[in-house]
Amino acid sequence: MRRASMFAVCLLAWGLAPSPLQAETAPGLLDAQGGPLAPVSGLPALPQVMALSFSDRPTAVLEHNGYLTTAGLSIMARYEGHGVGRDQITLVDDPAGGSHRVLHYLLEAQRSDDIKARVEHYLRLAPMGQTCISEFSIKLDAGFTPIDLKRPDGGPNWCVLRQWHQSAPESPPLALNVKPGTANVLRWEIISGNSKSDHARSQVLDEREVEPGRWYHCRVQWNIMPERMSAPGRTGCCIVQWSDRVLPRDLADHDTIIRYLGPIGYSARPGHDGDQVREQEGIYQGPHVRTDAHHGYCIDHVALYGPAPAQSR
Repeated sequence: MRRASMFAVCLLAWGLAPSPLQAETAPGLLDAQGGPLAPVSGLPALPQVMALSFSDRPTAVLEHNGYLTTAGLSIMARYEGHGVGRDQITLVDDPAGGSHRVLHYLLEAQRSDDIKARVEHYLRLAPMGQTCISEFSIKLDAGFTPIDLKRPDGGPNWCVLRQWHQSAPESPPLALNVKPGTANVLRWEIISGNSKSDHARSQVLDEREVEPGRWYHCRVQWNIMPERMSAPGRTGCCIVQWSDRVLPRDLADHDTIIRYLGPIGYSARPGHDGDQVREQEGIYQGPHVRTDAHHGYCIDHVALYGPAPAQSR
């Protein structure tokens, strides 16, 4: 059952208003067909609307039910699968940082009658057709096991670590997932078209091997804009910077691994609550019934920029 939770309009971190983040101009962008496109220009500085940290001067608290509280407001935790609940979201000490506390998500072996499993936080709703930026540091568990290629029923399996979700029952139009058949290949994927059953096109924008147990930092500038919302000079985007240097300020243009402009999302489907996109972090996967299955990762340095978050359900 879906439940409502409110998000902060603007988070004041440690008593200071956070600095705006300038959306990247990104020279050499690619259009939907992979051809050259003029640089993006005129994008406004985006205000920080949420930050999540758990050490020193924490900006968020992990509640007993798995919800996150930030600035006195609640971020919803969502669970699916037998035995999946609050114990799958924990605060752990990061060995690399001593007493540094980070958020950890975990899914292990599922029952044979589970069709999927989920342990996620619903971070925000943002309007479709507007540019937003998301930052986070991520570290796969050293014991992360491979994603099964097939489900028990023979269909393709999946494991999503972060998703920007437009509308059920469609797959997320933008997602970071673990490539099936691997335990350490991360894949950025977009979908565009009318709907999943009507000419939807999936495109892998990047695949790269990572080292489990090692931190990586990511900044993604995104705009979920399907063809029905597009116009000359107005289209969706996905621009991703990626580095093994954790601190956000270390990111630079040479860290850019994806520069895409083109439609993203479903034209025949509305968004959540009136054409909005729901940003979700955690783990969402198909059934993995092997007894040694272990899919877990840590996350830190979460910061969201863009329009003020709306109510999420």
